[in-house]
Amino acid sequence: NCITAHAGYPLVALCHKAASLGLSGIEGLCGVPATVGGAVVNNAGAFGNSIADSLQSLLIYSKGKIISVCADYAKLKYRQSVFQTSGEVVLSATLKLHKNLPQEIFQKMEAISELRKAQQPSLPSAGSVFKKTENMSAGYLIDKAGLKGTTIGGAQISTQHANFIVNIGGACSKDIKSLIDLAKNEVKKQFKIDLEREIEYIGEIDETTSRLSYSQHIF
Repeated sequence: NCITAHAGYPLVALCHKAASLGLSGIEGLCGVPATVGGAVVNNAGAFGNSIADSLQSLLIYSKGKIISVCADYAKLKYRQSVFQTSGEVVLSATLKLHKNLPQEIFQKMEAISELRKAQQPSLPSAGSVFKKTENMSAGYLIDKAGLKGTTIGGAQISTQHANFIVNIGGACSKDIKSLIDLAKNEVKKQFKIDLEREIEYIGEIDETTSRLSYSQHIF
């Protein structure tokens, strides 16, 4: 009941592959635009399902060696893992799933896909901008702050879901970052709540330097 995938394998493709094999447990991830490795590093999740629910073991590059570790090693929490700060590289992941009829799995994936279409904008975006905070939806807080539909340049806080910043035409990174800063500042001002970004900027770790900027020096 296990399936192993390399870190660069698309998560969506893995969900479909598992379904075709009659392996269930990751249907909720079928619309998450991530690779398997990225999903592990950020403990990707959606619709009550996260990679932590099924992760059994990992192959990683650590301190000059390729080693196999159990899922507990990753210390997965809500959108967090040890790999975000350890400098280690996820090479592959093994998931433990359970048997079900392929047609039933695909039906569930289709239902989730339809739910996603109904709740989330279809315009280009980087996905959910902020993490949940204090058990509250970031989208709810941004909406209550009166920012839904706010536009800077070609970027807009979605009128459908306030935790998405969409490209309504010609948006640049500066436009998107300006809206992110605006939402963060307004929620802090009105509700005394600090929103934490779920998306990352290239060149950043802890809002100053990125994993992407130092991982090139590991090998």
